[in-house]
Amino acid sequence: MLKMMLAAFAAAMPLQSALAQTGAETEAELPGRLDSYFQMTPETLEGYAPEGNELGMTTQLFSFVGREDLTQRLQENAYRRPACSVLREDGLQAVVEAVGDARVVMINEAHDDPYHRWVIARLAEALAPDFTVFAAETFSNEGDVETLVPEASMDIGWYSGEPIYGRQLRTLVDLGYRFAAYEITQEQRLVDPSEGFMASIAEREEAQAVNFIANALEAYPDARILVHVGYAHLSEVGGEDDDDTSRWFAARLRDKTGIDPLTITQTSCNVESGAPIAALTESPLVDGSNLPDTQRQPGWVDLFLGRPPMSFTDGRPDWRYEIGDKPVAVPEDFLAEEGRVIIEARAPGEDLEMIPVERLMLYPGETLPLLLPEGEWVLTAWTEDGAFGDPVTVSAPSAP
Repeated sequence: MLKMMLAAFAAAMPLQSALAQTGAETEAELPGRLDSYFQMTPETLEGYAPEGNELGMTTQLFSFVGREDLTQRLQENAYRRPACSVLREDGLQAVVEAVGDARVVMINEAHDDPYHRWVIARLAEALAPDFTVFAAETFSNEGDVETLVPEASMDIGWYSGEPIYGRQLRTLVDLGYRFAAYEITQEQRLVDPSEGFMASIAEREEAQAVNFIANALEAYPDARILVHVGYAHLSEVGGEDDDDTSRWFAARLRDKTGIDPLTITQTSCNVESGAPIAALTESPLVDGSNLPDTQRQPGWVDLFLGRPPMSFTDGRPDWRYEIGDKPVAVPEDFLAEEGRVIIEARAPGEDLEMIPVERLMLYPGETLPLLLPEGEWVLTAWTEDGAFGDPVTVSAPSAP
């Protein structure tokens, strides 16, 4: 488990750096960060077999462009974790009951699994209006963070550019949450690479704790806060042998403030085969006590949510159909004969700098469907050279 967490951290850092490197120089040709999505995914799938950090980065980027099916093709066990027995089918209700008077609730995600973002949006709904501030690892923490506007804009962060994360942000905005950034800043990066990887982890976790205290706890002294992190940042204990260099964000936050966050992991367990679950969109509360890491580090997290099985229909995740998204065929004019095309869907009149509700990358010859909420949507298409055809308006039908 520790190796998986470190690999995820290694993959995340180049992506965060890419955020600072993409932007104005390509905006005249490609909106937002589409240029980086093209650059950081393979031009062709034939013979493509990345390993290590490249694999981690690629699978994360595939989720940005609606291609979790390619993630599973590259890494058969991508959405599989150890099987854990179900304690309660109504996992989110169990979480809400466990919150009590906790001021900080911290829940994690795998960066290549948008499903986790759907769950976090549902948790935010369940905690409102008692919780009023949302802090996220993805939020850019450079410049004047006091002006962080709660909106689903492409420039608010890196991971949040993924459409389901965008839908999550829209939910939070509608609920009245205020946003807080706490990620390490460039000015806080002082560790020399020669000091080793664990030193970089320690530097980042310490900065996150310090920034969270300033930008969330002190900025909103009376607020209760929902925190969205990646992977191991919610670990409440140290690493192997309790090495202080690998004490993560949650542990450092508790050490500095005395606040014990309620921590929920979504990245540790799958639902055991054959276990009763309400639906593919319901993460049950599961028993993580038999995982190797908890045997070595008891109490590293408070609650475990098990991920339901991942399956696909027409190349798209089945859970997306279950949340009510409707399959809509990509217009023929948007099917490129050569090279890749990215199709995005937004509400009529919405600016291209807002996170789309759907994004899909197609390779030549592919005809996967778009998955859209009920309503009318404006589709735009892009190749690496820029806009591909004129915008097209489509409708996603209502349920029968």
